Amino acid sequence: YERPLDDLSSLNVRVLATNQPVLIEDVDRAQEPMDHHAIAFLDFKSLICVPLNAEGRGIGVMGADRSRSGGRITPADQETLVRFADQVALALEIAKLHGRALEQERMTQELRTAQAMQLGLMPQESPVIPGFEIAGICVPAAEVGGDYFHYFWLDEGQGHLAFLGADVSGKGMGAATVTMRFNEVLRYEARGRSAPAEILKGLEAALRGRIGTTSFVTSCIGVLEGR
Repeated sequence: YERPLDDLSSLNVRVLATNQPVLIEDVDRAQEPMDHHAIAFLDFKSLICVPLNAEGRGIGVMGADRSRSGGRITPADQETLVRFADQVALALEIAKLHGRALEQERMTQELRTAQAMQLGLMPQESPVIPGFEIAGICVPAAEVGGDYFHYFWLDEGQGHLAFLGADVSGKGMGAATVTMRFNEVLRYEARGRSAPAEILKGLEAALRGRIGTTSFVTSCIGVLEGR
């Protein structure tokens, strides 16, 4: 359980709050406030608590005791333990930084995967229409976002090519999630429709209430007549 740092009845809390080691050479004669019930249960005869410091801040407390050995912890032992505590604190800090680096790498990899998935929603090749050169590319500012474009034919004879551009409000994974939903709805709403206005109306009706009250999508459709 947690105790406030002004609760000096806890030996560990007192060491952490004062940033000073506490040596109790003889528990039976000690006057320091401590949990005597726990000490009696563990059969401590002599104990020491030293702070663990990393970059000038306390990160924990390390303790040592002698019980069954029958010996006592001495001031010389305290010096050794203080030096050892510095090494322990350094090792803990390195382990924490390593853990953060691994977590950052995991998040980066997940974002790369999400980016690949989002870019995969958009055309990988441009349509071929005689007399026209068509090219499209999406380069997001971050790994993922709310940018989107798509090509699709409005007729079976492939005489009218629609090109759609859209931008989802917001950034990051929130915008990317809405973009993926927009892509799914577009493929359904564009099926069997040849009028851009009808497609946009269908998109608006289908997305209303499904992307949250704080998100919106700006979209437009242009048509290229190839014949």
